[in-house]
Amino acid sequence: MSILPVVVSDFISFIKSPSYQKSETPFWKLYLLDPLSTFLIAALIIYPLEILTDVFESSENILEEAIEIIPFWLMIILVTIIIPLIEEIIFRSWLNRRLVSQKYLKFALIFSSVVFGLVHLTNYEEFEYANIILIIPQTTSGFILGYIRIVKGLRYSWLTHGLTNGLIYLTALIFPNL
Repeated sequence: MSILPVVVSDFISFIKSPSYQKSETPFWKLYLLDPLSTFLIAALIIYPLEILTDVFESSENILEEAIEIIPFWLMIILVTIIIPLIEEIIFRSWLNRRLVSQKYLKFALIFSSVVFGLVHLTNYEEFEYANIILIIPQTTSGFILGYIRIVKGLRYSWLTHGLTNGLIYLTALIFPNL
């Protein structure tokens, strides 16, 4: 059986009934969920909306400005190590058996993911309700990172977060008009 269907099947089972049971799936297979979902959501929802309407025309992402003023080596360190570490500690370190019982795990995971997505509204210079659509990838990523945190551990969600951020940053450098 192919890698992705197995990982997606495990993830869907987890969504239906979250548990603290550790996953036997190798980390590199789980990692694929985050960047694939981020780019898939962007390709299927955000880019078509952007092309068909001018709803996001005034939504300036601060990453564009940061790329211009912060040296490349510093951006790589910030985007792949420091920011993911801080966000993982804030949003997912508390997703463990001692602090969240099995009974409330689904709610805690959803809450953490939604708040993680909402915090990313600060990536835009001005708040607009349309920007809520733009944070769907971050909210989804928050859920996937929470899943990885629960089934593999915090260091793996941090690693996934950093690698995904790095991929997004490099994509923004290579395709600045995307």
